[in-house]
Amino acid sequence: MENIKVAKQNLRTSAALPMYKLPCREMEFDKIYDFIMDRYQAQNGGCYYLAGVPGTGKTATVRGVRRSIEENFKKLKIRKGSLVFIEVNGLKLTDPYQCYSSVYHALTKKRTSAKKAEELLHDMFCSPKSSDPFVVLIVDELDSLQTSKQDILYHLFDWPSRPSSKLVVIAIANTLDLPERIMDKRVVSRAGYGRLDFHPYKFGELQSIVAARLKGTKDFFASDGIQLVARKVASISGDARKVLDICRRSIEIAEEEWNGVGKIEVNRNHALKAVNETTSAPKMVYIRNASEFEKKLLTAIIKHFQVSGTEEGFCMDIYRYFVDLCEADDISDVNFSEFLEVAQSLHESRLIILESDKVDSQRRIRLIVSSEDVDFALKLDKNSIDL
Repeated sequence: MENIKVAKQNLRTSAALPMYKLPCREMEFDKIYDFIMDRYQAQNGGCYYLAGVPGTGKTATVRGVRRSIEENFKKLKIRKGSLVFIEVNGLKLTDPYQCYSSVYHALTKKRTSAKKAEELLHDMFCSPKSSDPFVVLIVDELDSLQTSKQDILYHLFDWPSRPSSKLVVIAIANTLDLPERIMDKRVVSRAGYGRLDFHPYKFGELQSIVAARLKGTKDFFASDGIQLVARKVASISGDARKVLDICRRSIEIAEEEWNGVGKIEVNRNHALKAVNETTSAPKMVYIRNASEFEKKLLTAIIKHFQVSGTEEGFCMDIYRYFVDLCEADDISDVNFSEFLEVAQSLHESRLIILESDKVDSQRRIRLIVSSEDVDFALKLDKNSIDL
């Protein structure tokens, strides 16, 4: 039973694993590691932009690089504080501008306003003192730091490009072309940045990821069960988090059906039940059976999320994405009132919350289910395969 407990723990996306390099992300690990160390050794700043859909290992790979560098510095007895890692997650900030005060506090242990922190960080990163540490700033969910002026993202790309800068920014985002969209070509050219795209995992890669998580536990999960889960997820999204969730649920189903005799084994039927349970959940079924307009609205919310980093937005903003999706299918003249009718239908189905106490254009729409589950459900019918 201890074997099962360890396996379920290791299949959690939040599990701390002993290896630095994620399976099938060794090349990306090496590139990020070299980027940071090359700039540290030269004492020159730089920005590395990592892009890819959720569940492709971006954040976990960067954290593995951080752990590896910190461990190597410790072994080599390099002066503590000569290189400092700071991590900020845009989705965890109550306001995008809080990014400045969070970074400043991490560096100095002092608190100040966002405006003052911006000024102090500008001086610190653009005109560093010889005694200042080399800083590696990891900015996760960069998309959510967008503002009307786009000044936060501009600074994050600009500060590392200054001649004397000792700042490296590792920018992690879901949007592939964010830098090109927010800055004109001259700024992009001057700032200069490296970029690395994380592509969705393929079938074999998802198998390897599960195998690595189960390494060290006794062979109790049938290989054809893992193959079934990996093949289904690879055909839909390539999201490693989803394959881990379904494999963990497969173990739970095996536990529930165990008669207490012998050892627990997870077979293909348990995996199939877990897959069907995931794809046949009431919310999933409703999304798959939704009208074309309802699916377009859900897709519009996902697109808004990919750009803004938040799972809610003003009706008028999401309406623009909705219209674009309709026009792409040669459906024109969809007015705002019709859009609201579709939104109301999804609200009544408990898939979204549609605010009701404001002017229509200022009403907010918020997903109740996760954007990952919506995206997964929308892709199910397009990518269905025989199990």
